[in-house]
Amino acid sequence: MLNLMFLFVHLIGVIDLPQTLLSPDLGISGAIPNPISVDEGAVIQAEKSRFKAMVEKDFDALDKVIHNDLVYIHSNGSIDTKDSFIAPLKDGSRSYDDITIDDPKVRVYGEVGIINATCTYHRTTPEGRANNLTLLYTSVYAHVDDRWQHVSWQSFKVVE
Repeated sequence: MLNLMFLFVHLIGVIDLPQTLLSPDLGISGAIPNPISVDEGAVIQAEKSRFKAMVEKDFDALDKVIHNDLVYIHSNGSIDTKDSFIAPLKDGSRSYDDITIDDPKVRVYGEVGIINATCTYHRTTPEGRANNLTLLYTSVYAHVDDRWQHVSWQSFKVVE
């Protein structure tokens, strides 16, 4: 019976069950996680920290949140490594006024976190015109060295 209870509690952490199924009448209410787990919150926080570091050009923060094995596939199909992703931020050829996230869905499977969301890169041309870019994306984080690190990105332009 204990093994079945452990399996049930484990599955609750993997599958989104309606809260009505998770009533205290089951006798294990103390073992049921919140709808957003601590790890899911930590993964989306790592993503927000990465976006903030990109906007603020905080290269120490970027170095910590981006894993050395990053594979970053842009919406135009070009591919970056960690170094080639950070280089245009450093030389000023890529900059952002803000980056916002909409409708994130975060899932954590052990040491891997996956985010599916929409984001908007708020940018301004040298002439002062808005040049925003909205993307539908998948972002992958791995829990390495006691922190969530960005290991993969793939995005597509949202047609407006």
